[in-house]
Amino acid sequence: MMKYIAAVCAAILLFSCNKPVCTNNNPVFDQYRPEATEYKRELCKQLNAADRKKLTFWIERDSVIGGVDYMYIEIQGKNLCAHGIFDITNGRGLNNYRAVKGVGYKGGELKGFKYIIDTSGGDIRYLFDEVVWIAD
Repeated sequence: MMKYIAAVCAAILLFSCNKPVCTNNNPVFDQYRPEATEYKRELCKQLNAADRKKLTFWIERDSVIGGVDYMYIEIQGKNLCAHGIFDITNGRGLNNYRAVKGVGYKGGELKGFKYIIDTSGGDIRYLFDEVVWIAD
């Protein structure tokens, strides 16, 4: 009986997340970390060139840095496989996510995700604007 329960649990875990495998082909994303200025510049360039409707966004983890809440997100699209760090301070549609402090949302897809790229102040900041729902 325990083997049956373990097999069912394993199957649920395997099939509950339908995130496609993402392979990076961009040397900048291999050479630098997402926190680096070079990475942010290249990500900004790629996001501005991409068709936003064809991008998918997947929650990796969240973190608090200097008192600011951030969400690490995997970004996938045609010829794009990257990671972004989004300030979620003013993000709309995150009530449930905030209530559980992100627990249980890792690997979830952000549906209807909208973001802002802020280039004022000499640095590139990615701001989480809104999400319609999180598919997990």
